[in-house]
Amino acid sequence: MNSTLLIAIIVLIAAGIAAAIYYRPKKPRRFESLYTDALNAIVRGDSKNALKLLRDVVKQDTNHINAYLQMGEILREQGNSQQALKIHQSLTVRPNLDDDIKIDIHRSLALDYLSVDNLIKSKQEAEFILKLEKRNTWALEFLLDIAERERDWIRAANLAKEIQKIKQQQDP
Repeated sequence: MNSTLLIAIIVLIAAGIAAAIYYRPKKPRRFESLYTDALNAIVRGDSKNALKLLRDVVKQDTNHINAYLQMGEILREQGNSQQALKIHQSLTVRPNLDDDIKIDIHRSLALDYLSVDNLIKSKQEAEFILKLEKRNTWALEFLLDIAERERDWIRAANLAKEIQKIKQQQDP
């Protein structure tokens, strides 16, 4: 009688362990791996999957600024510039960001505003970048492009001279 009870208890314990192993919740993938997978999806041109993976990253780590930046870039490329603007604007209020990250955020905002044809705000974002980094060639070239669009030839000429000085090139 005791051996039957002992065998029944052992079988129940084994079944419980097997069920616990089989039905245990799967660990969420670490966000670094998800972010890498998202970047790979971007490179492959699979923006839908990349966006899904980036959303998973920011769910696990709300401080992953680069994931937010990439999400905004994808949304803008898909024609959802207003959503990209919201994401990138939300990043500007984050405390303790280093200047390189601030530059990336404001570059994205400049492109977002440009995509919705708001040249005034777009220029303001590029000028903000120049306050952070005086010799930022991206911002200068961006402002030059806008000056040419607006046919502001004096401003365009000044920007072109400044770019040439920084790049140490002569281009009449």
